Amino acid sequence: MLAEKTVKRTPTASNGASDNGTLFLDEIGDLPKTSQAALLRVLQEREVTPLGSTKATKVDLRVISATHRRVDTLAASDAFRSDLYACASSSTYSPPPPCSPKRDRSTWVVRRWMRRFGLDPEAHRK
Repeated sequence: MLAEKTVKRTPTASNGASDNGTLFLDEIGDLPKTSQAALLRVLQEREVTPLGSTKATKVDLRVISATHRRVDTLAASDAFRSDLYACASSSTYSPPPPCSPKRDRSTWVVRRWMRRFGLDPEAHRK
């Protein structure tokens, strides 16, 4: 089950401490199809069923995922749910590799944020 693999049970999880938080999913590209279905339900319905409970609880959480695999390619080959990919890929980015010069990495970050806030990075280069 997805919850058993990704979320550790804590004493405060039952009283809503997980609400308004961030769920980090590492290696989402390796997630089995059954877990992908459970994750999609959480993202669409915005509710989870805590371990040991039978009642679903509404949550408001941010999901951040990472992988070394090309999830778009996996979705095209049906190895990853395309509906989950569409839902989870609303904001994606691929940072420059660590071996690139530091100046290139910082320029990439600045340009990324400028585009995110509707500014044209090329207009500010003059």
